[in-house]
Amino acid sequence: VICMSEKRSWADEPFPEETVKPVPAVEPAEEQEDAGDQAEGGEKAAVAAAAPAGEDELFAYTRRNEFTSEIFKISVENLPTYTPPSELKKLLAKLKLEPVKVKKAPGWTRAYITFRDAQHRSAALVALNGYEYRGQALRTSLAAANADPFHVAQRDRERDRKRARLDEGEGADKEDTRTVEEKLNDKATPLWRLPYEQQLEHKHKALCESMLKIGRDMRKGSTREVARQLRVNNGLPCAVAAVVPSPVINGYRNKCEFTIGESPDGQAKIVGFMLGTYTQGMVLVGSPAACLHISDVAKKVAALVQRFVMASPLPAYDRVTHVGNWRQLTVRTPASQAEVLAILSLHGQGLVAADIDALETELRAHVAAEQAADPTLPPVSLLLQLDSSVSGVGVPDLSRLIVGKNTLTETVLGLRFQISPDAFFQINTGATERLLGKIREWIAPDLRSDTVLLDVCCGTGMLGLCLAGVVQKVVGVELVASAIEDAKRNAAENGIANVQYVASKAEDFLPKYVASLPKGTPVVGIVDPPRCGLHPKVVTAIRRCTQMTRLVYISCSIAGAATNIVSLCRPASSRSHGTPFFVEAACPVDMFPHTDHCEMLLLLSRAPVEPTAGPAAAEGAGKEQGQCEGQGEEAQDEAGVDAEGDGEDTAAADAAVTADAAGVAAAAEADPSDL
Repeated sequence: VICMSEKRSWADEPFPEETVKPVPAVEPAEEQEDAGDQAEGGEKAAVAAAAPAGEDELFAYTRRNEFTSEIFKISVENLPTYTPPSELKKLLAKLKLEPVKVKKAPGWTRAYITFRDAQHRSAALVALNGYEYRGQALRTSLAAANADPFHVAQRDRERDRKRARLDEGEGADKEDTRTVEEKLNDKATPLWRLPYEQQLEHKHKALCESMLKIGRDMRKGSTREVARQLRVNNGLPCAVAAVVPSPVINGYRNKCEFTIGESPDGQAKIVGFMLGTYTQGMVLVGSPAACLHISDVAKKVAALVQRFVMASPLPAYDRVTHVGNWRQLTVRTPASQAEVLAILSLHGQGLVAADIDALETELRAHVAAEQAADPTLPPVSLLLQLDSSVSGVGVPDLSRLIVGKNTLTETVLGLRFQISPDAFFQINTGATERLLGKIREWIAPDLRSDTVLLDVCCGTGMLGLCLAGVVQKVVGVELVASAIEDAKRNAAENGIANVQYVASKAEDFLPKYVASLPKGTPVVGIVDPPRCGLHPKVVTAIRRCTQMTRLVYISCSIAGAATNIVSLCRPASSRSHGTPFFVEAACPVDMFPHTDHCEMLLLLSRAPVEPTAGPAAAEGAGKEQGQCEGQGEEAQDEAGVDAEGDGEDTAAADAAVTADAAGVAAAAEADPSDL
């Protein structure tokens, strides 16, 4: 999905079709007659009139006095199956169409596209209908708005209750007897009831099953080294080490994002965590007082702000009606708990400049009074931000420093890092130090006096700076320019001179930089991508940098990294350029105790060149030996392209790998070290 509007609501996000009951669309013929003249109010009235009886609230959002592109949506049919959203976006740009969002899942032959108004939608209906695209004539029609998932979930929950009463008798449905604290812990930290050793075993087993799925995907086209690894490790790409435990189990989070909303007992303004999700029909908020993963300092700051918002006449922001002001509190603390950086966010509706000035004065006085009353509370820096977007994730309209400073200092392996309010930083400082220790251990065999470390998706530079002492040079690349500035400041503050930071797309920078290095310079790479993984173009660029002999891939979601790992290890071909990698080692690090999440470290090494590969693969591999030679070609959409490889290697892998998920899981449960 490609969203082109910076500020958007849930209505501008994709929803699985099976969870939506769409409104019957207006006939295309009628729409074609007067679409250009139809006002937005008329569109909303049409949607309301089309809503099925009794389900009017499912589409109430389309009648609010706020923008949603859902009422200007079309369906495009007869698309080639393997057309990624990025390619569809290029077609729309070529035809000078201006969409708000584009939705097309892998395997679909249709896409849904929304627009800013009826005029732009009508232009797209005409321009795309009958357009010849990759040998297929496209068909367009109007598409209905998605139902509000909040009301869908509530409707379905009530329907299930009625069915239970009919099936088992009146009153047979059992009430949830858990306390609010237990419900919140079950949502935020679902493993909190298990002893920590059992949590680690649970995570190891789950990670082995995820790695087994990656192994099955690798079998579709594998090098001899990958096939050997799958055979030796019973279908796993490599052995999975035992989970490295976190040194701190409770109160480990150095960043907490609290929601301000209504509690289950009717308290109008509470600072805590939502007991469910919007799409689950749950927006009530519970107190964080009993949450195991939240520090005592963060809880104190949440209580401090709660006392202020309760005394304020401004209401909490309602996520269903989009009415109200107080939205969210973000609390950041270092591992030492010696200071606090808090960001209080509110919606600006109904407020004028004088109101904001008054809030600033009141907040400053409140923080000073709270600090004086509690000498155990560390110094609190507070920012006030106004965000009038529906989603609350847009760029703030206003940001004011109320008290203190707008950065936080964290120490990792003896180095000091300045963290700005919105900067990314690993959530568990103690576990991060253990993660860095494992990376040092892995890259030690490649270290020479001229080794270059490429830190891809470097953020504020923490990983590279902590490893700068064991390599000749660290080069970090990051798309976000503000993060690069933070990285440069962090390097200067720690007196580290052998670093270079570049604000650029990794796929543009990497090939050119590596090609500029003297021949034979050893290069080690580190990537710490977002949860969804690296862009396919970055994967292509890394494969082409064949001087990079080893790559450490840090994943907070092994499912999100799966496509990247398979692509990095796929045999060279016309689509997969460069010498492939193989997964040499895997080590989980528990960054998130009590949750079912776990950081995964993967060590990838270059596979030996295989002279017996097919003509296309041999040609691709031969061209890539030595230096990187220019830019990678346009990346294919990984989700929609079948894996390519040598028939001989694929057959060998298929014949060798016989273990299934149950077998590996059983082995892991019996003795995880055997894996």
